Amino acid sequence: MLLIVAGVTVIVVVHHAEQTPGPGLEEVAVANSAKVGETAPDFELPALGGGRVELSDFRGRPVVLNFWASWCTPCRQEFPLFRSTLAATNGQFTMLGVDTGDLRGDARRFAEQQQAEWLNGFDANSTVARGYGVDPLPQTFFIDADGKIVAHFIRALERTELDRQLQKLGVKT
Repeated sequence: MLLIVAGVTVIVVVHHAEQTPGPGLEEVAVANSAKVGETAPDFELPALGGGRVELSDFRGRPVVLNFWASWCTPCRQEFPLFRSTLAATNGQFTMLGVDTGDLRGDARRFAEQQQAEWLNGFDANSTVARGYGVDPLPQTFFIDADGKIVAHFIRALERTELDRQLQKLGVKT
C-alpha cells in the first residue's frame, strides 16, 4: 500500500510541475543580478499613475532607485526624506520608485498621500525586486549617469546617508 501511495504522489507532483509555469532559465539567471560596481539591470514596469517606467530611459542622469511597499513602515518614513531632497536639489537626479509585494490600489493611495510626485513602477509579481535581490524592504540603489550601481542600502535611509550618496553621484545637496 505504501508503494502505491508513493507512486501516485510522484505522478501527481511531476504532472503538477509540468503544468505549473515556474521561472524559466532566463529568469533564474538574472535573479540577484544587481551588484555594486556593475550596470543596473534594465526593467520596464507599468507606472502607478499610468504609462510605463523603464530604467534605461534615464541613462545619462543619476538615479536613486527605491524599492518600497505601502505596508512597509520604514518605507513610510523614507518618503518625506525623498520628497524634500528632490525639492532641495532642483531635479539634479531622477528619483524612481518600484512598489513590490503590494496591491496596486494600496500603492497608488499611499503614493498620493505621500505626495510622491516621482515615477513609481508597479512590480506586480516582484520580478524586478527578485532580479535586484530585494528582500526585505526598503532597499535603495544609487546609480550613476553611466548606469553603474555605486551604492546599495538595505534599510531606510537617513538624511546624512542620502546626501553623502547623492554627492558621490555629483548632486549638490
